[in-house]
Amino acid sequence: VDTIAAAHKARLEGVVVEEDGVMVLDLAAVERAADEMGLFFWVRRP
Repeated sequence: VDTIAAAHKARLEGVVVEEDGVMVLDLAAVERAADEMGLFFWVRRP
């Protein structure tokens, strides 16, 4: 959630992470935060 908030503060449009490259501790909370802040959150599969 901190990364999503930082992306929002930086006026980015969203966050992309690579599958098996990042550990997301609470996916539901991250998705909810991104939605509330108007950002996209995408898990990229290589």
